[in-house]
This record gives sequence, C-alpha cells and structure tokens, in this order.
Amino acid sequence: MLPCLVKKPSKLHRLKTAYIAIAWAVILQGISIKAFADWDNYWPIWVGEHTECDRFLHKENCLGPLIEQKYTSREHVAAIRPIGVHIDDYDCNQTMDYFMYPLFSYTKTPCGSNWNMLGLISGCSSDERDKVTIFPLFFSYQTCDPCTSYSAIFPLGGTIKNHFCMDSITWAMFPLYLALEQNCTVRHALPWPFIRWQTGPDSGGGALWPLIGCFWKGCDYVHSYFLWPLIYKRCDCLNDPVPSYKVGFLPFFAYEYSAKREMTTFLWPFFSHIRRHDRNYVEDQFLWPFFVQGRGDCEYVNRWAPFYTHSMRRGYDKRWFLWPLFKIQHWEDRGVRVTQKQFFYFLFWKQQQRCLANPCAPEAKKMHLWPLYSYWDNGTGQKQFQFLSPFEVFFPTNRAVRNAYSPLFAIFRHEQIEPGHTRQSILFDLIATEKTPCSQHLSIGPLFDIERSPCRSRFEILKGFLGFKKENGKMSLKLLWISF
Repeated sequence: MLPCLVKKPSKLHRLKTAYIAIAWAVILQGISIKAFADWDNYWPIWVGEHTECDRFLHKENCLGPLIEQKYTSREHVAAIRPIGVHIDDYDCNQTMDYFMYPLFSYTKTPCGSNWNMLGLISGCSSDERDKVTIFPLFFSYQTCDPCTSYSAIFPLGGTIKNHFCMDSITWAMFPLYLALEQNCTVRHALPWPFIRWQTGPDSGGGALWPLIGCFWKGCDYVHSYFLWPLIYKRCDCLNDPVPSYKVGFLPFFAYEYSAKREMTTFLWPFFSHIRRHDRNYVEDQFLWPFFVQGRGDCEYVNRWAPFYTHSMRRGYDKRWFLWPLFKIQHWEDRGVRVTQKQFFYFLFWKQQQRCLANPCAPEAKKMHLWPLYSYWDNGTGQKQFQFLSPFEVFFPTNRAVRNAYSPLFAIFRHEQIEPGHTRQSILFDLIATEKTPCSQHLSIGPLFDIERSPCRSRFEILKGFLGFKKENGKMSLKLLWISF
C-alpha cells in the first residue's frame, strides 16, 4: 500500500490564486483612493460613507453599484458587478469568491477549499482529500485510504462510490457493462439495461428487460416483474413481523400493503383508496391528482383541483384557490407562527412571522411584488424597501445573488436602521438622505450637501464652491473651495 502523501498545490492552482489576489488588490486600491469622511458624495465617480452603527462600519462605491467595498462587524464585501464578488465572513471564518455567478464559485475555510462551475464541474481539497468532478465525464476522489479513493471516466470505465444512493457504481464501455453495489449486493448489466443478474451473499436473480425479471436477497426482498412496468410483484422486509407487499397489473389494478400503509388502485388514475395505519388516516383519490379527499386525526385533504385545495399535513395548513393563482399556508417553526401568501407563485409573495410565546410582540414581515419591489421588516425596528427587485423572490437565501446582482437594480432604497433612524437612496446615491432623532443630512451628488444637528449645521454647493458651516458656535465660510 502506498504511503499517504500530502500533495503540493499544482502550478495552475498557484497561478490562479496569484491572479485572483493581484486582481483584487488592484481593484481595491483603485476604489480606496480617498480617506473616509462621514459621508462624501462625488456621484457617480465615488460615494463614501462611514458610520459607527452595526449596519456597516464604512462603505464606498464607484460608478454607482458597479464597484463596491463594504466593511461591517460581520463581513467584508468587495464587488465588481456583475463580474465578481469577494466576501470575507468573519462569523464563519471563511472566504468566498464568485465570478459571473453561477458560472464559478470558490469557498475557502480552515478545513480546506472547494470550487464549482455551474454545478457540473466541481472540486474540493484539504489535507486529507482531493476531489474533482466533471459531470458526467470524469470523477476523481483521492484520500490516504485506497478503500475510499476512486476514479472513473465516462463512458470508458472506472468506479465511483457513494453516488445516486449506491455504495459503488462500476462501468466499462457503458452501456456495455454496468454494476451497481448496495449493501454488499451487486446488480450487473451486460449490456445495460437489457441483460441483468445479481450476485452477493444470499442473493441472486436475473432479468431480460423489459420482458421478465426476478431478484431476491435472503430475508430482505423478492422483486419480480413481467412486461415492465405493467405487471410486477415486490416483497420487502420479509424478516419483519409485517412484511411489505406491492403487486400490480397496470393500469387495471394495483395493491400495496405494509405495517404503515395500505393502498388499492383500480383503473389508475381513476380511483385509489389509501389507508395509513400509523397515522389513522384514510384518503380517496378520483382521477388523481385532481380530486382527493383525505381524513385523519392530524391530517386533512380536500382537493378539487384546480379550483380549490385545502390540506393539513405535517404541521402545514395550506390552501389553493384557482391553482396556481393564489396560495396561503400556515405553519409553526421553532416557536414562530408563519403565514405565507402567494399570488401566481412569485408575482406577489408575502410572509409574516409572529412569536408564539409573546403574541403581542411585533411581527416580522417580508414582501415581494415582482419585479417592482421587495420589503423587509424584522419586527425589532429594522426595515428595508427596494424598488426594482427581480431576484429576491427567487433566491431569498442566496448570498451570492444578493451581493452580485440585487444592488444593480436598487433604483430606490429605503432603510430604517432603528426607529427614528432612516436612510434613503435614489439612483445609487445620486440623491441620498439620512435622518436620526437629532440630525438630518441631504446629499445630491457633488452638487449640493446640507447637514443639520444640535451642534453642527452646514451646507455646500459643488463641494466647496460655496459653503457655510457652524460647529460648536464657530462659523466658517467657503468660497471657490477656500475656507474663511
């Protein structure tokens, strides 16, 4: 057995890392050419803001939303939209890079790194493993243990492990030969899917698909069929007190029985009768899925699709009216009562959350009117409204979309950091206002700036072409950018 070797980064990997570092360094130097004031607006070239609240410590934008850098107590975000985004997450101790998301993403943690291209080409590496997948052509997973390592090239040959609910999958000149292994039982095909046989401890069987087939494994199961999938018989869990049986002669008749469930079907899909022994539930289906009636101790279904559906299952109370026109549902999750309403899935979407332990507490809200606006209210005083929001309703928890694409459409944004402290932005800070209980600030690009607070009042035209400031009882003037 070969000793375990720690692989050095490849030359390509080193070049890629150096390229990313140099590119971000140049970008961030380019947008950090000016030291921060409280609020400097040279729109559209540069807008900078510095604050002590947790919303962000400081932030700067170049060319509207196209180039941005933001620091908060939880993260650092640098973006060139829509090309790329870099995120340093201080809470999770990880770094994320996105290039033309979802084209490419890269995540680095103390335990290793992983990358992904369109969900088809991916890889991960750490001190103990290296994995590369080019789906469905190439698979490689290398560890210090040969028993867990594998490599394969499709359709030529190889083995992959722990994919598609199988312990291992082996092929050679697919579809000439295929072997699927699960629980020490291997089902072979030569060629797939026509000629099959099964090997393993206390198991066997074979098939000439789709004409006839039979497979068995000891006291576990016996599966047989004739003219698949029309005529079949499946017996599972044979060693249990109540085995599971499924027989069918489709579409005329099908029957299923187990310790938890019994189902009888005639002329599918015209009629089916289902009884759940474990939940004391009975359901009748007529021309499924259009007409369904179900009753139980904790479950209820009344479906007359597409006109009306009402169901209560697993804690979810759901109603449809003129599917898919309008939907409303309720459920409870970790002490919170959630109500969600949808009109045509995503055109209008609203969710309300209320604390069960304190029903008098303000409720949290989230609302989308696609693609016009999105609105958030966390119930503790923080609110946000954004005009033009085409992505949030589809990707409510996707961090990459929220940082890479959503700001490009923020024509108008209103934020309430806390009660009495609000901020508005129009056309990416061309017009920006901020109001607190004791101060007000209005900025119109580099043209006009006015600020008022108990100890400070000032206004400027063209960043000092003409200005006035009174601070702590002292007054000063600006004329032609010269202070007097």
